[in-house]
Amino acid sequence: MINSVLPESSRVHVYPTDMPIDKDIQITIIDSFKAFLHNWNYHGTPLQTDVFFLYNRFLILVINDETIPGGCSLDVLSRFVTKVENEVGVNLNNRHNIYIHRDEEIFSVPFNQTSDFVIRPDDKVVNLLCENLNELKTNFFKNLLESNYARLFSV
Repeated sequence: MINSVLPESSRVHVYPTDMPIDKDIQITIIDSFKAFLHNWNYHGTPLQTDVFFLYNRFLILVINDETIPGGCSLDVLSRFVTKVENEVGVNLNNRHNIYIHRDEEIFSVPFNQTSDFVIRPDDKVVNLLCENLNELKTNFFKNLLESNYARLFSV
């Protein structure tokens, strides 16, 4: 499912959405990102990147770790993400939800509503903090009961 040609050590940014995004909107978002990323640089050095959606819910930005952007480049990226959100009407940065993977479906559970969501032993939580491509491939889902989020839910 993840077919990036960048090194496994490449940095990853995970942008969660509140709801599944249909393919047409995904294409619009990806096209916008590709146009932006084509000219994105760090102090004049072009950045090698990849961008794609996972599970119709998570926009993934991969950045080759040979040149890691910082400061101004990340500010420009943040403003661009906000611009895309406004253009397509999709929240790409909702960190107020926990994303549960169950039976090939993703549920968005707001932090303040976790007590209303009954979890099952095989539920997985989406790891929004993956740092690199390898971790994205191997640890995108964690067992919810073994995660820091378990205490928030009724078992």
